[in-house]
Amino acid sequence: MKNVIKIMLSVMFIVFFAACNDDLDPAVDTSYFDRKMPQAQTERDAIKKLYGFYNESSKDKEYYEVVQKAGIILNFSPTRKLLSLCGDQGSGWSGQYKNFDEAFLKKLVDDEVTFDELLLPKRENRLDTLYKATLMVNDPFDASIKTNGTPR
Repeated sequence: MKNVIKIMLSVMFIVFFAACNDDLDPAVDTSYFDRKMPQAQTERDAIKKLYGFYNESSKDKEYYEVVQKAGIILNFSPTRKLLSLCGDQGSGWSGQYKNFDEAFLKKLVDDEVTFDELLLPKRENRLDTLYKATLMVNDPFDASIKTNGTPR
């Protein structure tokens, strides 16, 4: 009887972990933030983490993203030239920029732009003077973004 229970538990664990892995989109390369990191530090470091993660990647995916569990998502598609932001998972996507490439991502890192500044472009901040002519909000929003986070 003990062997039967062990076998059943083993099968349940295998099925559970297989089901969890099915949720990952193979077109997306995802790096997860430390949940315990303070929100302010996450917002400061998100763009830098995305840029570093993308640079170290094999560049064979359609999307690259950094995700903080129950927090933010910063999703970059070099092929579609989109940068999408989610400020609070479960609340939907918060913003999106078009004509966005790796060079622009590096410029944001060099200029120490924060996630919060990108998230709230209409609020007066440094983006107005640094990128007024080049940082373009994608309107209407392209909702066909692939992600391993949960913005919905």
